[in-house]
Amino acid sequence: MKFFKRSAWVLLSVFFGIGFGISAVGTEIAKTYAAQINSYLGIDVYQVIETGDSNIDTEYYKSDYYKAKGVYDDKKMRDNSIAVAKEVGVEGAALLWNNNQALPLKEDSKISLFGITSVDYLFGGEGSGHISVTTSDSLKNAIEDKDIKVNDQLWNAYRMNRSTHGRTLVTDKTYIDPNYYEFTVGEVGWKALNSTSFGDVTASLSQYGDTAVMLISRNGSENGDLAFETSECLDNCYLDLSHEEAEILDKLEGFKQEGKIKKIVLLINSANAMQFKHIKEYDIDACMWVGMDGNASFYQIADLLSGDATPSGHLVNEYVYDIDSAPVNENFGNYVYTESAGVPSTTTYSHNTKYVVYQEGIYVGYRYYETRYEDSVLGGRNANGAAGVVAGENAWNYTDEVAYPFGYGSSYTQFEYSNYSVKKVGENYAVSLTIENVGDTYTGKDVMQVYLQKPYTKYDIANKVEKSAVDLVGFAKTKNLAPGEKQTLTVTVKGEEFKVYDSYGAGTYILEKGDYYLTVGTDSHDAVNNILAAKGKTTADGMDKNGNADFAEKIVISADDFEKYSKSTYTGYEIQNQFNDADVNLYEGTKGQEIVYLSRNDWQGTYPSAVKLTCTSAKMIEDMQYGHDPVENEEDEMPLYNTIGQYGQLTLAMMMNLEYDDPMWEELLNQLTWEETNILCSYGAGAVAGAESVAAPGAKTKDGPCGIGIANTNLDSLMAIPSATLMAATWNEELIEKLGNAFGMEILHVGYTGIYGVGANMHRSAYGGRSWEYYSEDGFLTGKMFAAESRGLVNRGVMMFTKHFALNDQEWNRYGGTVWANEQSIREIYLKGFEIGVVEGNCNGMMSSFNRIGCTWAGSHRGLLTEVLRNEWNFLGIVETDAGVGTHMTVKEAMAEGIVAGNDLWMTGGSASAWDYYKDNATVCQALRESAHRILYTQLHSSAMNGISSTSYILVLTPWWEYALMIMSEWLGIFTGTCAFFAAISFIKHGVDSKKKNKKAKRR
Repeated sequence: MKFFKRSAWVLLSVFFGIGFGISAVGTEIAKTYAAQINSYLGIDVYQVIETGDSNIDTEYYKSDYYKAKGVYDDKKMRDNSIAVAKEVGVEGAALLWNNNQALPLKEDSKISLFGITSVDYLFGGEGSGHISVTTSDSLKNAIEDKDIKVNDQLWNAYRMNRSTHGRTLVTDKTYIDPNYYEFTVGEVGWKALNSTSFGDVTASLSQYGDTAVMLISRNGSENGDLAFETSECLDNCYLDLSHEEAEILDKLEGFKQEGKIKKIVLLINSANAMQFKHIKEYDIDACMWVGMDGNASFYQIADLLSGDATPSGHLVNEYVYDIDSAPVNENFGNYVYTESAGVPSTTTYSHNTKYVVYQEGIYVGYRYYETRYEDSVLGGRNANGAAGVVAGENAWNYTDEVAYPFGYGSSYTQFEYSNYSVKKVGENYAVSLTIENVGDTYTGKDVMQVYLQKPYTKYDIANKVEKSAVDLVGFAKTKNLAPGEKQTLTVTVKGEEFKVYDSYGAGTYILEKGDYYLTVGTDSHDAVNNILAAKGKTTADGMDKNGNADFAEKIVISADDFEKYSKSTYTGYEIQNQFNDADVNLYEGTKGQEIVYLSRNDWQGTYPSAVKLTCTSAKMIEDMQYGHDPVENEEDEMPLYNTIGQYGQLTLAMMMNLEYDDPMWEELLNQLTWEETNILCSYGAGAVAGAESVAAPGAKTKDGPCGIGIANTNLDSLMAIPSATLMAATWNEELIEKLGNAFGMEILHVGYTGIYGVGANMHRSAYGGRSWEYYSEDGFLTGKMFAAESRGLVNRGVMMFTKHFALNDQEWNRYGGTVWANEQSIREIYLKGFEIGVVEGNCNGMMSSFNRIGCTWAGSHRGLLTEVLRNEWNFLGIVETDAGVGTHMTVKEAMAEGIVAGNDLWMTGGSASAWDYYKDNATVCQALRESAHRILYTQLHSSAMNGISSTSYILVLTPWWEYALMIMSEWLGIFTGTCAFFAAISFIKHGVDSKKKNKKAKRR
């Protein structure tokens, strides 16, 4: 009997051979994604071996709820997180109007909750930073805990509609990237609301007619801006009311007129500023923006509605009647070079033919509306022309454009200001103000907002320097003031705030002679009116309201000084233009395509329109390629590497008390092998690598702008903290640092060290899909909030990779899209927040963005990552890429160019040979060594070192899945070899048998 037929052995050999080949290749591919796989499986490949005294306390960063090594009181920690989040929620909620004291609601009120949002609340936005909140609580229960009764019939009707209504994400096929999202509102119309098994809910209003509370929400997400047109909403604008929402408000307005309900209250659950064109048409008694408060959202709203808390938030964006009245929206969205010969074709993750131009310059948000307003009052400059008019008919008028200015916020009580004073203290100014609660019922907090006006001079006009009518330069928040109580606040305004960046003249920061004004105001518009009053202007001159000159102080600078701020305050490094390659008018490859940036010298003549560009010059084509081989500098020497692969004499823990530039670091770095250096700089997806030779433990990282998405097994839900926009609306640095500490403890309790957050990009447009991850439209406010949250996080040993450095202010075409902007706007608007976070918040990590700055990927832009970030700001932390998916950031040339430019770590799976092609290039190798230095230094000063002493060693383990793949490959190899052997034997045997048969045939 034959063991197997010859054909069977052949088929088995082929089958197992193919399996072996697939397995071998698959194993190698899997290894390139090792970091992602390990992160997904929760595997830590670095094992700590302690050779010394294990009783030494090595918990360098502790939670307030730490009990013993590895033991935490998770319940108390979470209770603290919720309490702090609720505090942020009530201090961030901005009361827009409150006619006839419609709020707070009286005890025993009977109310009806309208809107699908009441049962489908938006705790935070979508995308990689989304935190899925699961809770058994409800808004209804939270409100009823305040002795306010909620309409059961209506509540249940909305619950019945939840499965078919509510927010959804829809893939937008308009753009090449299939991951771009659009959104739906999904509100329940009146007919559907009354078509449930609960019958006509209208009848229930007679029993619950004290107040109708309407909730509306708008979503936002990574990969999804909100500038799409949608027939679901009025004006085809997602940020306006939907037709169903308008229908509900129409019905409520009618019921109010009929006496079925007494009051209408609107709550806005959104990070993006809503369009107010139609909202303001309704007879709504009170309106409050509540933002997104994560897990504490229901408690926030219940406290605010009941009056257990008084709202004290102030807007962090300009709220307008028509969002398209902002000049930024003339160049926001999808723009394609009309010609792009010689440039790589656009792919899903490398948009080589897409661009956006920041033609509005510095005039973002309130800087546009307030500056144009002042110029319209002062006269001239074509401020009243028709350019940019949307809400008005023939001429520009502030009151037709702006519903609520930046910094606006009302209260359940009233405040009065007095005793305003400005004193020069060295190079700075001490601005003081007394704020008194003059109400008679409610306690509350108020915000002192300090604004600066710089003179707009002939030099500025000649050299295209732009100045806003006001810039926020300081703020402080009062304590909770009881009726009749007052508090004097003092804010220090740095003299450095008086400088301006001169892109086209001096090419650095300058201080100009002229009249400056420091003022306080209840908001940005009040500040401008106070300054205009100090200039002698009144409503007779076209002002919409008389200001108060007592709250504006004129400061005269008698002479120009173009040297004082030309060197970094932090390092003494010479400051000069670093972004000529991002300016359409200075980049040599755009000759003949120069644009006119918006200028207050001529509002009508310079108002933006969609910019059309080509990408055909030799310079542009060369710069747009996927990276370039770095030139080796002759003076660079090849660094030393450990070629033995053994443990060195120094360990990372031994460096704990040494400065970054201590010579001992050179000895430690000499212990690294070439392979370890490569791994340190490429193993960044869900992890930061360690290194055996220096006993570096590595760290686990996770998305986390608004909460870390890792389950704490001792708790029943994830913790979503308030969105960055709500944080900023508190205008309370101390509170946000407190929140940072609470967030840091959440991270400690799940055994992680790093987060991909916070977010410090700008709300350039109300349409920005990721606005919920970013603080505001103002760089100063953004920076102060970022610094405060950073201090809290770093205090708990968190590594933070701050998103997205830089100019990633829209989601459309962010993967490699070209961003064009002038240097003044880049520095004063888009880098300002990052700068303050670095120098005041001890921020220890940045995430370079997907987009290009000019034609250069942000992660290989030396001007950004080395000249500005490190040489000017003295940043010592890690710069890591965003996810390593784009060709423009992951080919070998791009990785070499990036490492030399100052990008330290790639968010990829890790490779011990990532830079092998440049192993003989001393410049690349020196850059890799310095990046390893920064990675180890940041790791050293983080919770990654908890449990590590100077006598600890690290063993790098092979994860089980790698063993499984290797074993599978080995067995498939054995099966292949065995089958091939028997196949060969069968062929030999067949040959022998054939010969025998032939011999027998011949004998016959």
